[in-house]
Amino acid sequence: LGGDLPEKITDFGSTNYGTFSTSVSQTEDKKKFVLTIQDVDSVVCDQLKKGGMVQGVECVDSATSGKKDAQITYYKNLATTEAEGEKSPTGKSEKIDPCESVTCESGQECIGGACATVTPHTVNGCSKNSDCDEWCKGKGDGEKCYCAIDANTTRNDSACYNNFTGHCVVATSPSDDADEYTVSDYGMTWWSAVNFCKAHNALLVSLADLGITGGYQDDGYCTGSECTGTVDWSDLQKKIGTDGYWTTDAVSCDEYYSCTAGTNNNSCHALFVYLSSDTVGYNSRYYSDIYCYALCE
Repeated sequence: LGGDLPEKITDFGSTNYGTFSTSVSQTEDKKKFVLTIQDVDSVVCDQLKKGGMVQGVECVDSATSGKKDAQITYYKNLATTEAEGEKSPTGKSEKIDPCESVTCESGQECIGGACATVTPHTVNGCSKNSDCDEWCKGKGDGEKCYCAIDANTTRNDSACYNNFTGHCVVATSPSDDADEYTVSDYGMTWWSAVNFCKAHNALLVSLADLGITGGYQDDGYCTGSECTGTVDWSDLQKKIGTDGYWTTDAVSCDEYYSCTAGTNNNSCHALFVYLSSDTVGYNSRYYSDIYCYALCE
């Protein structure tokens, strides 16, 4: 066949067999995309349900005629099997564990990129998540458990924390089956939030993960349109809720609480988002008030 291949859906044009919709949607898992052919004969639509590269065809009543709209789903990598399709890209960059390149002193654990010496609590004690594996087996089938960490603070130039203690807790979440995020159903310390996410085979989110790329660097704070990037506050509220959620982003504060955002994972403070007021702020990592939840991706 001669001539150039069509580059856009609209280049296919309209025929008696149907019209290609100009919009393309993606599935909730973001691994597939959906094309719609409007006003297709019912018999033709039924013939499309034969499989192969097409991973799903839905024939729905047309809003403009007595015919059908064929909604055709493909894996983004055009796989023909579910196993290969699961490798399809979701459009998000691969998250890297901040501990991957961190070496801690003997006896310390790397937690979210920060090194800490955790002393197991006298009851259900632990210093890392794996210490809770045996304890977790008695909590029911499929339960996830993590090492919850409390920390007292001391303010000096050499250290922000002392007396880290850990105890095993079930990592319950009301959104455990969510497609995009897993959220804790209670507030916790930043250190606990990191371990909570790991128990769900996820990582604590960064501001960049949420589409927030600026506006907070000078003082660790921004609100609404002051927070630059692609963030959609209302969309986050629908997906997550309106509470406050820890992020991996560190912030360094002096003794007068003048703060500058940075990459010092051993600093005393971390940034969080407070979605009820579209705000980025900071708090001490040991802070466990009700509005600091774990937000995992």
